[in-house]
Amino acid sequence: RRHVPPDPDPLPGGMTGEAVLRYEEAEHPLAKRVLEMLRLAALRGGGEGKSAVFEALGDALEDVKLAAGSLAKGSDAQDTLAGIVEADERFLKAFDDFVDSFILPHLKGVLSEAGRTREGDKVKFYVQRPPTLRIQPGPSPKYVRAHNDGEYGHQPGEVNFWMPLTDAARAMATLWVEVEPGFYQSMGSTKGEVVRFHGTSKKHYVPSNPTNSSR
Repeated sequence: RRHVPPDPDPLPGGMTGEAVLRYEEAEHPLAKRVLEMLRLAALRGGGEGKSAVFEALGDALEDVKLAAGSLAKGSDAQDTLAGIVEADERFLKAFDDFVDSFILPHLKGVLSEAGRTREGDKVKFYVQRPPTLRIQPGPSPKYVRAHNDGEYGHQPGEVNFWMPLTDAARAMATLWVEVEPGFYQSMGSTKGEVVRFHGTSKKHYVPSNPTNSSR
């Protein structure tokens, strides 16, 4: 991670705790924009049914089918998706709108409630852009091990926002966070919600995908 700004003052407690925030999907159609990106990736790979990355694309992210092994480290699929995310202006605009109109006002509200800012104060935030997009077709035994982001050099001034883009009832995309030493709790979020947590200090993981849907 290059050009990381200096560590800020310790975050107020309201930012280091967990919260599930609900947003209006009609106003922030991020799942729709991601599906559009995947369709573009399929076309660039030779078209649906011919691509080495995609076997099928349905009307929802849960219906996306990827070719076996296509998400292996260093695969064409990962390179293609990373490039699509970085270059897709429609998705980046939707992401920017979401950050500007939903995430930043929320963070400013937390700072205000903690007495760290006053009305009218200007606050500078640093945002990872483009965001990280992960896709896991099911069923799959693979999972993200319990870890905190401090193990990878992340600074304590970061706040994580984890957004499932699929229906939890179908694809079981569930984030578990260590809310107390040795005790993990499911955040219980689904499409249309975003989880805020302090990933630098809190261990977290996502279990395997036992379903037949992608997430």
